[in-house]
Amino acid sequence: MQPCTHDDMPAQETWLDCATADGGRLRVVLLAADPQAAAPLLARARSIAHALAMRRDSALHFLWDAGRDSGDPEDPPATFLENFTPSDLIVASDRGYVLHLAPRDATWFMEGYWPSVRFAADDRPADWACES
Repeated sequence: MQPCTHDDMPAQETWLDCATADGGRLRVVLLAADPQAAAPLLARARSIAHALAMRRDSALHFLWDAGRDSGDPEDPPATFLENFTPSDLIVASDRGYVLHLAPRDATWFMEGYWPSVRFAADDRPADWACES
């Protein structure tokens, strides 16, 4: 782990090998000032990474529902689901986390922008944001 700053907060950064992640590696940011405080967050990150495909699917269905217009299909099209891979995971001390999704191209998000989905401690998507 290496110290870093995330949104002006002290944090610890590391990487986890994960086949589902963008490029096979998931960047992990643990919102803790020191490595000792980050240890339980790292355990939580590993647990999330083991179920990353399920978390990605949950995030993408949440995104589709949040942005869907009345004329759009209820279920997201395969092209939407296949267009994103997890790139970053930010884990907070309250056991909640944010999953960043890297788009493969600019079909669904403009170049330089990507979605992130905030999950509650119970692993349910709670909110999303467009990042740049």
